[in-house]
Amino acid sequence: MKILVTIKRVEDYESKIKVKPDNSWIVTDGVNYRANPFDEIAVEEALRLRRKFAAGSPWAPIAASW
Repeated sequence: MKILVTIKRVEDYESKIKVKPDNSWIVTDGVNYRANPFDEIAVEEALRLRRKFAAGSPWAPIAASW
């Protein structure tokens, strides 16, 4: 059994987000990033499934980030 969990990096919700003067995007200087909270839940669930169904087998969940 193999599980692939994708993890997206998002701006920290406590960071002050500012828009560039030309309104094209956000200013990324000083912005903290973290894993998407829903992706963290998915990683936890993958680990639960590993313990439940594959105890003792030589596989591990795969986490991918982009």
